[in-house]
Amino acid sequence: MKKSSSMLEVVVFLFIAISIAAFVVYKLSYAIGIYVANH
Repeated sequence: MKKSSSMLEVVVFLFIAISIAAFVVYKLSYAIGIYVANH
């Protein structure tokens, strides 16, 4: 295990975290849009 791999792991972790956050925000905005349209 090289120390240089830690930076790559941080980048991958941030990429995954941002992807999940964007997906959650997208789903929430979609659900809110449906809720507003139905009420």
